[in-house]
Amino acid sequence: MDRPKILIVDDDESVRLLLTTTLRPHASEVIELENGLHVLETLVAEEADLLITDLLMDGKEGLETITEVRGQFSTLPIFAISASRDFLEIASDLGADEIFAKPMDLVRMVHSIQNL
Repeated sequence: MDRPKILIVDDDESVRLLLTTTLRPHASEVIELENGLHVLETLVAEEADLLITDLLMDGKEGLETITEVRGQFSTLPIFAISASRDFLEIASDLGADEIFAKPMDLVRMVHSIQNL
């Protein structure tokens, strides 16, 4: 995959800004949402190539989001981010392809995106 279209879902605006700023040079486009409520519609409308989601959010949290996305987009790469290692393990069990503990290793994340 050349430069993927990335959907970032995190309720913390500063995390979304950090990820968007870091990943924009490696993406064709970066789209941001503040929770999982509209992820499915956005994935369909925007034809995103990668989902990066936080796990603990108001509205709809990331574990539920991962489960729903896996049900409709079985091959879409999903990266889960969280300060909770326990939740990251659950995310991996639910189908997250990569997990990143906060504070995130952004070099590893960029490398993982380049290897999609």
